[in-house]
Amino acid sequence: MRTLTAAVVPIPRLDPPLVEAMFRLYAAHYEAATAQRFYHDLTGKTVALLLYDSHGGLSGFSTLAIDEISFAGRTYRVLFSGDTLIEPAYWGSHEFAFAWLRLAGRIKAGCQERPR
Repeated sequence: MRTLTAAVVPIPRLDPPLVEAMFRLYAAHYEAATAQRFYHDLTGKTVALLLYDSHGGLSGFSTLAIDEISFAGRTYRVLFSGDTLIEPAYWGSHEFAFAWLRLAGRIKAGCQERPR
């Protein structure tokens, strides 16, 4: 099976060529994709989980928002996954799931004061 490598990058640290590559990948797989919709959604997210093939090419990504909400007098940390795409050649790879779980674990570890 082909292999992928994952990286988590804060949205403000994504450089313009990478954001453009993300949009091209998105537009290639979603019929109603518009740049305006993609960039608007991206600005509302906190981090991007990026998937690279063995040659360093972008082969997938997910955008995630990390936020806090209050409910019933308690504050909770929430993780919302936005646009998510993996090239069909890598369907069945487990790297995305493992990377997502590692990220969720790091977020949880960073907020021990929050309820489980």
